[in-house]
Amino acid sequence: MRQYFERLLLESDKRNEDKFAAVKDSIAAAIAGLKEATSTALVASDKQTAAAFISAEKALAEAQTQLTAYKASANEWRATLNDLISTIMVRKEVEALFLAINAKVESIAKTQNMMVGGILFLQVVVFVILKFWK
Repeated sequence: MRQYFERLLLESDKRNEDKFAAVKDSIAAAIAGLKEATSTALVASDKQTAAAFISAEKALAEAQTQLTAYKASANEWRATLNDLISTIMVRKEVEALFLAINAKVESIAKTQNMMVGGILFLQVVVFVILKFWK
């Protein structure tokens, strides 16, 4: 009888390990998909940022030719503030993108931790049931 229960426990452990491996593989696949989606989003964002930067450079070059007389009379402080404002706006957009990506990664990590905890709890419950089942 003892051997029978030991065999049942071993078979149950093997099934649980197989289930855990399957869950682990699916989580790894989900994380890989998220990484790919994140890299795709970053590449798209880089392209948009580069296009915006090129158009901003063109607009700046045109503005500089039109405002040569104004720059001669304007103080240096105002030009420095304009440059600072233009760089801060681009940085805020990139930071917002990274915050969104970090939130998604944290959400997936929490889900993974909950799934692993649930599987471990289920293993303990099955073990206790089988241990005290007579």
